[in-house]
Amino acid sequence: MSLLELLVALALLLIMVGFFAPSFSEWRSRQQLRGALTALQLSVLKARMASLASGRAHGMAFSLRDGDLLWDTVVDGDGDGIRRSDLRGGTDLPLEPERSLSAGFPGIRPGRPAGVPPLAGGSAGEGGLALGRSRILAASPDGSTSSGTIYLCTDSGYGAALRLYGPTGRDTVWLWDLRRQKWRPLR
Repeated sequence: MSLLELLVALALLLIMVGFFAPSFSEWRSRQQLRGALTALQLSVLKARMASLASGRAHGMAFSLRDGDLLWDTVVDGDGDGIRRSDLRGGTDLPLEPERSLSAGFPGIRPGRPAGVPPLAGGSAGEGGLALGRSRILAASPDGSTSSGTIYLCTDSGYGAALRLYGPTGRDTVWLWDLRRQKWRPLR
């Protein structure tokens, strides 16, 4: 192989890498977003199963700090449901260390991409959390959960939402379709 052939092959390789690198970056960003949604779904499912098994309310207490979404998995300690005042007073207890969205999923943040409307029939929420003022997602022993939506997004404009239907405890994942500019359910 001559030096000229080697240089041409390297030039073609660099052109291909330059062409595919942005696509890979976008693919990775979308996969991170889906991974974050899956982690939230599993946390909700875990709270529901613990509540069904123990007969006591379990849930997730969310907070926003420095653009990051944090949550504690908690259990009702006195039978009156999960409340912020009981969490502060130590009656309702955290079961695990606080989790951070950015620690597990770099590049994913709470909220919707700029200009993206909330899901139809839903609230925009504050900081990506449409769970009411308490920012608590509770699962009761009868299998129901709080209703609400958790929005996540990437800096490149991809958005997703985890919507919870309280009476049934069912959840659905929605993705923001950049091409069609609308929400679509993930199947």
